[in-house]
Amino acid sequence: GSRDLNRGHGYRPQVLSRAFNVGFRLASGALICKLDVDARLHPVFLRHHASLLLVGHSPGSPADVLAQATRDVAARRSFVAGDWRQAETAEALHLNGLFLAWADVLRSVGGYDGGALPAP
Repeated sequence: GSRDLNRGHGYRPQVLSRAFNVGFRLASGALICKLDVDARLHPVFLRHHASLLLVGHSPGSPADVLAQATRDVAARRSFVAGDWRQAETAEALHLNGLFLAWADVLRSVGGYDGGALPAP
């Protein structure tokens, strides 16, 4: 039920994936940023990371990235995610599920499946 969607600890990856996909379906933007409920993004995260979604990226605002991606769809990377194996702190290790993706690409693969990710 809906009560299960806001609980994370101790729940199977399928339940968490379902909760994320409910939120994803309600989102209306071109970019999707997935992170855990107990994580906070630095205010400049999108400015620093959105350009990584473009091949041969150059730093730019999220609006610049969206404009360039609209002009050249072939230049888009599907998603950007961290690598838990490179985590330098225990806190960084728990950011394993954070990613930034194009909403249309995520839709085309049927959403997010947390059970498909390797565990740290």
